[in-house]
Amino acid sequence: MQYHKHRFYLGVGLTPGMMIDAPDSLTHHIGRVLRLEQGAQIRLFDGHGHEHLAEITQISRKRVSLIIGDPLIEEPLPILSLDLIQAVTRGERMDYTVQKATELGIERIVLIETERCQIRYRGPRLEKKMAHWRQIIISACEQSGRCRVPELLAPISLSDYLSQSSETLRLLCCPEASESLSTLVVKPSAVEFLIGPEGGLTDEEIEQASDAGMTRVLMGPRILRTETAGPAALVACQLLWGDM
Repeated sequence: MQYHKHRFYLGVGLTPGMMIDAPDSLTHHIGRVLRLEQGAQIRLFDGHGHEHLAEITQISRKRVSLIIGDPLIEEPLPILSLDLIQAVTRGERMDYTVQKATELGIERIVLIETERCQIRYRGPRLEKKMAHWRQIIISACEQSGRCRVPELLAPISLSDYLSQSSETLRLLCCPEASESLSTLVVKPSAVEFLIGPEGGLTDEEIEQASDAGMTRVLMGPRILRTETAGPAALVACQLLWGDM
């Protein structure tokens, strides 16, 4: 029997011996894109840390039947829980941030709207964008070997985010900060990192964040774009306190 390392997300509980039909999108990818055959094995994960082998028992243009096999090693909880608090950005910038944050081990992405956000999604357009970003997250999990799918929260105002109580270390990426990650006298188990939009946060918003208990940190001598700052901050946190 041929073994394949193709990984796919299936958002249901999986148990050995379970017989299922793949959803349409997965059926198309298995049959039409990868051209796998009956007897081939793939990996399926449920988004909550569990992954199983699965064997194709029947395949046609419109149907792929699978039998769930043995569980693989359960993905452990992360050493460092990371939340990215990201101002909504346009087009590919947002796609890039969501994808790279997932690859780098983010647990939760909270979208916020600030004064200088250049776009605000509402109604059906927001629903479409949220579905698009969630699919990017799932694809990034499939590629990177993650079994836990990060949570993505719909946009809220900066004020609403700051009003939420939290015992997590809350950091604000700020070019005017005097302190860096390496000078913080902490070893946190959880971090929330706030990244502003293309035009940055206003002085009033920075003060508001500071008053809410956020610590301003400097990401080196260079000013980073919003789509670069988030992933760069996550890498730095993982190197200092996480699993990288």
